[in-house]
Amino acid sequence: MIWMMWRRERRSMNTQNLVLAQFEKVKRTKSKWKCTLKDGIMHMNNRDILFNKATGDFDF
Repeated sequence: MIWMMWRRERRSMNTQNLVLAQFEKVKRTKSKWKCTLKDGIMHMNNRDILFNKATGDFDF
């Protein structure tokens, strides 16, 4: 059921890459952000990928 909702929402957003997940930890230093994500799904390069845990570094 959740998978079908995910597919429908992704089509309506009209985006190429998307990550949906819960966050465990977020840390910011000036313009750098470090995130620890859990229990998520991402759509990148026309593939859907499920994950238990992920980390990300972002510059804004």
